[in-house]
Amino acid sequence: MRWTFLLLLMIGLCACQSEEPKDEKQKKLRNVDTSKIDRKAGPIRTDDGAFLYYQAMGKGPAILIPNGTYMAGDFKLLEDQYSLIFYDTRNRGRSQTLKSASKLQGGIERDVQDMELIRKHFGIEKMHLIGHGYHGLLSLMYAKKYPQQVEKIIQVSAVAPDDGTYQVFKDAVNVEVEQATTALATAESSMSDKDYCDAWWKEMRKLYTFVPGNEIRALAQICQYPNENPRHSLAHYDQYIKPTLEGISAKDFKEVKQPVLMIHGTKDRVHSLDGAKKWAQVLPKGQLAQIEIAGHLPWMDAQANVFNTIRSFLTETAE
Repeated sequence: MRWTFLLLLMIGLCACQSEEPKDEKQKKLRNVDTSKIDRKAGPIRTDDGAFLYYQAMGKGPAILIPNGTYMAGDFKLLEDQYSLIFYDTRNRGRSQTLKSASKLQGGIERDVQDMELIRKHFGIEKMHLIGHGYHGLLSLMYAKKYPQQVEKIIQVSAVAPDDGTYQVFKDAVNVEVEQATTALATAESSMSDKDYCDAWWKEMRKLYTFVPGNEIRALAQICQYPNENPRHSLAHYDQYIKPTLEGISAKDFKEVKQPVLMIHGTKDRVHSLDGAKKWAQVLPKGQLAQIEIAGHLPWMDAQANVFNTIRSFLTETAE
């Protein structure tokens, strides 16, 4: 079913740039990538002229979080110990909405190159990486290509490797959402972008948390941002991301020697806990932290547990 593809995406909120900014705005943007970092948020221009949105806070060792600006409000709890740099990947989150295929081809491999550009932009010598969903896989791919730049990696709610069959946690909510989205697909052609987005996310956000009531806070403002309208994000995933994920397995990353922690909710309805276990088994320094009674956004269901686990992992001495 088409809606299931988006479940592999790292969901990000966006205040998107148009591909053709107004003249005065464009003049301002052109100078951003050549200036020193003197503000907490803004666009960074890539080598091919696309703009990626970032938000930075805190002080201390650097943590880079791809497609993570939607996580900033919660993950700022770490800013007392770490420099946090959240940025949104190409055509996602608050980054520029792209229409040119030449700026989108390459999928996740293109995102790897953008991650290196972000590192250089901030002048980071070595950093930790935190990736949610398939952006955890992006972090592993970056570490494989640029091992000298990565200290430790955390995969939160990791997408399962494709060399096995993995079952997600299922309950009545899964059935309810599937029935609702099937009915919605029939009515989609007669709905405006906003109405469709509101209706689609009303159902989908139920999958992202487990503790009753937390779904109200999950991605509550997402339909304000065109990049995260399912009509846009599904097309982006189907055409550019999904083809570059096919054939990738956990065994491809046996050479990643950095410590890698999988944080995964036991009630994740989107990505399989068994998939996270597989990553922990195959990666040379992989380990798993199961978060009880938590879903796909485990920090929303079990905040203290998740952040205590992150701090402990990042501060422990590597063997």
